[in-house]
Amino acid sequence: MLFGKGSWSIFGLKPESLMKFKLSMVQTPGNLALFSVSQLKASLITKFQNKATVGINPFASPRLDETLVDPLVLQAVGKILDPDNSQPSADSLPGKGLIDQLVDFYGANEAAFKIGQDDQSHYYGFWAVFNDFDDVTDVASKKEALAYTNVSRPYKFLNKEEKKGVDSFVQATNVLTRKQFPVLMDFIEGRVYAATTNVEEVGWVQSLIEALGGECFSLCWNFDNVKFPSLFLDAIRCGTKPVFLKEMEARASELTRFTKKEIVKLDDKIMEKIVSNYFAITELETGRWAALKGPSKIKLSASGDPITCAGPSEAFALLGLDSPWDNSIPAAATVVFQELTSKFKKEVEYQVRNDLFSLVLDDNVNLQDAGAALLKGFDVPGFKQDVMRQIKESKSELPIAKYWDTWLRKMRGAIAIYIDDMTETLKIDKQAFGLKKYESESEEAITV
Repeated sequence: MLFGKGSWSIFGLKPESLMKFKLSMVQTPGNLALFSVSQLKASLITKFQNKATVGINPFASPRLDETLVDPLVLQAVGKILDPDNSQPSADSLPGKGLIDQLVDFYGANEAAFKIGQDDQSHYYGFWAVFNDFDDVTDVASKKEALAYTNVSRPYKFLNKEEKKGVDSFVQATNVLTRKQFPVLMDFIEGRVYAATTNVEEVGWVQSLIEALGGECFSLCWNFDNVKFPSLFLDAIRCGTKPVFLKEMEARASELTRFTKKEIVKLDDKIMEKIVSNYFAITELETGRWAALKGPSKIKLSASGDPITCAGPSEAFALLGLDSPWDNSIPAAATVVFQELTSKFKKEVEYQVRNDLFSLVLDDNVNLQDAGAALLKGFDVPGFKQDVMRQIKESKSELPIAKYWDTWLRKMRGAIAIYIDDMTETLKIDKQAFGLKKYESESEEAITV
């Protein structure tokens, strides 16, 4: 989900392919390159040929293709999108070129996809749309209604040509099912972020980008050890200070005797938030903080299956943080990255914990079959508040491109912090590890 909690696949994008990508988007009457990958074309193929297809819509118009509703135009476009003419040229189109008349119904130029706020910000965004055919209406009744209205006869009494005309109109109004998700392209750092963890869908996104001149390559999380997720989680667990352990232990004990509603909250609001949400929290080498919350998975031994815990107190009890068990470690959890700042109220200083971002960390951090790194359960809690503050300060609505651009920058910043915190905690070279090419595409290797 864009602008909220969701999971993303990240793969590489060669910055040197930017010019070729931009050239494919040069505005011309009926840009054929963009039409060929458009959701308009894809949806019409699905409607008229009952085939599963994939297309793209501009970032600011997630359902732009649906604004074309004229059955006659839909029928005319459908005729040129037969299997033998799937890549129409200007010469193959009727009249002056039908595609020239469709530019309002698909992204026909670079401006429809560029989210960067200036010429140096080479950021792009689009909606990847996956279509399948499933007419949930009664087709026979639609044919009967058109026959009554247009010919004043039941459908069965129409001649061959009349039936063909009615069938074409019904096809033009077919219902298709669709799934779509946002895709962000960053030609500066050379990354693509697709809001899916499906191998096939990632592959289609890569194909769409390459059809427009972008060159993709595989990425993975590489932090020198395949067990880095549990190593990082355990470092947070082991770094939890006694002052927090004491309160967490007390809360876990209380929950064995009382319900959550019966628990008396602590007077210290910061500590109350910690014990009610987290089962471990520590200050990292970078000066930032990391906290663990559920749902989580705890392994009691190296050979045993992990136990799933919904709340923090269950995880705390299983980990035995008050007297740690030798082999008990967190195998999966949501990690909340925080910064500790100070504010003043009536000249009295007090501390504030700001959640920067959060993500789910477990053993499945790479989508190897798709050549992508995963960013699971990613969220920026303060995103909406920051945007609303901008609107209030500017006293005007922001363009949709600004939302996409800001989210991409937040994601870039979060990944930089994540890599910084991970390498510092595991004490490995920040330049050598992080978001890297797969071993098969690079000389870098991951050691076990």
